[in-house]
Amino acid sequence: MRPTTTAVLSALLLCFTSCATRSYTFPDRDGLPPDVEALEKARQELDSVPGKKGSGLGDVSWMPFLAMNAEIYSNNNVPDPKGTSYFDVNVYGPLFMFASTEAYRYDEQQRLYERSDGSSYLWGLISSERSDIRVPSGWHVRTETSLLFGILNWPAKYYISNLPIDRLTPVVPIYSEASTEPAK
Repeated sequence: MRPTTTAVLSALLLCFTSCATRSYTFPDRDGLPPDVEALEKARQELDSVPGKKGSGLGDVSWMPFLAMNAEIYSNNNVPDPKGTSYFDVNVYGPLFMFASTEAYRYDEQQRLYERSDGSSYLWGLISSERSDIRVPSGWHVRTETSLLFGILNWPAKYYISNLPIDRLTPVVPIYSEASTEPAK
């Protein structure tokens, strides 16, 4: 079976419209949080280049209607407190059928104060999300799983003293006073 000229031209056009832009190559994290110290050092080095001040680190690749991957580390924007943010967004499938996101926010001392992740399947038919926010007593955790575009959902809110590094395991590290105390 030979492909038609229209199919070949459509595939070539789609490939020509894809793009990628990169100011930094992010290392593979293997499920761990990003190395914020290395990212901050690389961001400061990029800021020292004339014309690049405040641009942040980024690695974005996009193929229209099929896939997009974006990793971005930059300063927080104005309603957020001063500090930095790391975002990792992946979407795949025809018309972005599947999506996953991760976000980490750090204060001025590069301490994590908020993280969230989410995933969506079949354009939101099934989705789940989790957000962890640092509070004086530990972490406020909010999770939600939903079906049928949110018609059926199962939210949960609870507090824990310290976050596990890997959310896939139920092991919570021993409480550490230094991890939740604000800087003086």
